[in-house]
Amino acid sequence: MSNETLAKTALARLSVSRMGDVTILIAPGEGAFVLHTMEYNTLLKWASGRRTTGSSARDRQSFFEQIAVGFGRIGSPFATRGSMKEQEGLVKAMLQSGLQVDEWAIPPGLIVKKGAPKPEKKTQNDDEDSNESDNENDSDEKRSDPV
Repeated sequence: MSNETLAKTALARLSVSRMGDVTILIAPGEGAFVLHTMEYNTLLKWASGRRTTGSSARDRQSFFEQIAVGFGRIGSPFATRGSMKEQEGLVKAMLQSGLQVDEWAIPPGLIVKKGAPKPEKKTQNDDEDSNESDNENDSDEKRSDPV
């Protein structure tokens, strides 16, 4: 076994693109993954202190298993990771960095546009109220027959 580190072999075929608070890991022919730059730096230090297993695929798998929060690009084999609160922070960082969030496998309802309030969840009462007002409008339209 050589003196190579897990970081060197795991990242050998990856392209790393840092954009402020987010970092994108691009695996040619496989897809891409986005994570916080701070987490990437921590992960890089962790992997630099480990020896390679001798298999770049196994090293890359070990590297990606350490990621706590991130999104894979739609259609890529990389899974979305992290709690909803952590993911929300990453989405905000992505928006601040100018990334198109619709390219990533972000859970529905998590994407928040800049400056826009989060959509409120509808309750059953809201649905009933809107149905009642629709019914009232229908009856008003029926009453207003032309003379």
